[in-house]
Amino acid sequence: MKMIWHIITDDIMEQMELKYFLTHLDHRCSIIPPDIQNLSEDSSICFIVNLNSSSFDAYSFLTLLNNANTPHSVIAYTSLKHDHDSILKAKSIGIQHVCTMTQLKDFLGKVHDTIQ
Repeated sequence: MKMIWHIITDDIMEQMELKYFLTHLDHRCSIIPPDIQNLSEDSSICFIVNLNSSSFDAYSFLTLLNNANTPHSVIAYTSLKHDHDSILKAKSIGIQHVCTMTQLKDFLGKVHDTIQ
């Protein structure tokens, strides 16, 4: 099954920074979340969601993803330092992979190095 990486953040600089790690992979970026009703079941999607986005409610979107029937995984991240509240809130709605921006870049860097 094909994997698509989808970065969702309203910070354009973060999009550019994170896209670098996914240049060799099928990836997309958006400022607002896609309509999950129209997601394809032909591929698995890894959503990378900024918990601090102001153009959409990240927690509502993450709750919808928890109930979606399409194959997907989620990495939620906070771009603020010492943002324990956002991390705890995301974990309380069932998101397993929650990290800081630094941890996300480390992880994506390892993915990038693995495929090169």
